[in-house]
Amino acid sequence: MNNVGNVELTNDFSIALNHKRQPLVVIHVSNQATNHATNVERIWANRICCFPGPQPFSVAKNQAFELLGIAHANDSQAHIAVSENKRHSHDGKISRMDAIEIAKAKNELRRDLKLRRAAMPYDPEIAGELCVHLAELCVATDAKRVACYLPYGDEPDTELFIDWAIENEIEVLLPVSNLDGTLHWVIFEGETAEGIFGFAEPVGTTVEPKAIDLAFIPALAVDQTGQRLGKGKGYYDRALANFDPKPPVIAVIFDDELLEAIPTEDHDHPVDAVITPRGIAHFTQALK
Repeated sequence: MNNVGNVELTNDFSIALNHKRQPLVVIHVSNQATNHATNVERIWANRICCFPGPQPFSVAKNQAFELLGIAHANDSQAHIAVSENKRHSHDGKISRMDAIEIAKAKNELRRDLKLRRAAMPYDPEIAGELCVHLAELCVATDAKRVACYLPYGDEPDTELFIDWAIENEIEVLLPVSNLDGTLHWVIFEGETAEGIFGFAEPVGTTVEPKAIDLAFIPALAVDQTGQRLGKGKGYYDRALANFDPKPPVIAVIFDDELLEAIPTEDHDHPVDAVITPRGIAHFTQALK
C-alpha cells in the first residue's frame, strides 16, 4: 500500500491518511449526530514516538453508524466452542468442586481464544475501525479524561486512539502493573519503559483513578450480558473496584470474541458496553 486516500464514512465522519500516517486525519461529526451546538473538528496526531513504526491503513468501505446504538457484533460465534462453557448460576454459595470446574472452563476458553488471536495477522483496517468507534464515543459523551491501555502482543490496537485523544486534549490515564497484583495509573505523555512482565508500560505522573469519563479496558472475550473474560490475573477486576466514581466501562475486543456465554465467578467485573471493529454493543444504560 503506497498511498491511502480519503476515507468517507457516514455521520459526516471522514479520515484522510497517507502511507506514513502524517497528521492528515480529520474527524468531523455533525451537530445533528452529537447534539453539540456547533460542529466539532478533530485533527489526528502524529504517532507518539515511543510506539512501534507507523502502520498504513484504510477503512475500506462506507459504514453506517448509529451513534451509541450500534449492536452489529451480537452474532453468536459458532466456531468458538462455548457450548460446554456454560454460565454457572448459584445461590451465593459455590462449592469447591464448582469453583474448580468454573476455573477449568475459563482456562480452556482462554487457551482457545489466545490460539485464535495468535493465528490472526495484524490488520491495519481493524485498528482504524476500532479508533473510529473509540473516538466517536469520546466525542458523543464529551469525554475529558479517559482510562485506556497500551496494547501488548495481539491485543486490539488502541495506539491510534491514544494519539487522537492526546492531540484533542483528552487526558489519557494508562495502567502500570504492580507486583502485588494491583494497577496504578499514570497520565500518559508518550514515554514508556519496560514493566514487570517485560513489555512496555507508560511512564508519567501517578494519579488516582478519579473523575474518569470512560474506561476502555482489554478483554479476551465478552458475553451477551456483559460478562468479561480477562487473561486470568485479575488486575482489571481489582482495579475497577477502586475507580471513584465508577465510570462506564467498555471492553475492546475483536468481532468474533463477543460470545453467547462465558463462565463467571463472583469477582468477575462485568462491563457496560463492548467495542469491536463492527461497532458498539450496550449491556447497561450507562451510555444511553
